[in-house]
Amino acid sequence: MQLFLFGLGLLLLMVSWHFMIKPTLRDRARDKLFDLRESVRQYFLDHHDLNHHLYRDLRGLINSYLRYTEEITFLGFVMQLCYSDKHAKQSRSIKYAGLDKGLVNFANSVRADASGIVIWYVIQTSLLGWFSVVIGSFLFAIEHARGALKSLREDYKEICKMPIARYAVIVFMTLTATFGLGTATTARTTLERCATDA
Repeated sequence: MQLFLFGLGLLLLMVSWHFMIKPTLRDRARDKLFDLRESVRQYFLDHHDLNHHLYRDLRGLINSYLRYTEEITFLGFVMQLCYSDKHAKQSRSIKYAGLDKGLVNFANSVRADASGIVIWYVIQTSLLGWFSVVIGSFLFAIEHARGALKSLREDYKEICKMPIARYAVIVFMTLTATFGLGTATTARTTLERCATDA
C-alpha cells in the first residue's frame, strides 16, 4: 500500500510539474520579456522613433526569445554552448554600425537582460540546472577563498546579496567559463542564435 501511495504521489508531482509549475515559470519569464520589450518601445518613443533599425532588431530578438521559451531546455542549452564554443559564429541579429555610444550601451543592456531572463528560466525548470548552480556556488566560494577570482574579490559580498535570479545566472556563467564552455558573451550569442533560428 505504501508503494502504491508513493507511486501515486510521484505521478501527481510529475503531472503538477508538467502542467502547472513549469508553465507558470515559463509565463513568468515571458511576462518579464514582454515588460522588457515594452521598456524598449518606450525608450525609442521617448528618444528616437519606432522606425529605427535598432528598435526593430531588439524587438525581433525579444520576440525570438519569447518563441524560444517554448522549446528551450537546460541540457539543450548546455549542448549548444559546447557546440558554439567549437564552432563560434557571430550573432547576426544586432548591428551597431553608426550608432552612438548611448544606444550601443542601451542595446547591450537589453541583450544582457533578455539573455539573463531566459537563462534563469532554463535553470529554474531543470533539476540539473539547480544542481549546477549549487555545485557552482561551492566552487565559486572555494575559488574566492583561495583568492583565485581576483577580479571578483571585492564584488563577492555584493554578488551574494543579489536576488537569486541574478546570482544563479552569474554562478552558472562562472561555472561554464571554468569548464571552458565560454563566457557570458558566448552564452548570450548562443542564445540569440538559437532563438532566431528556432
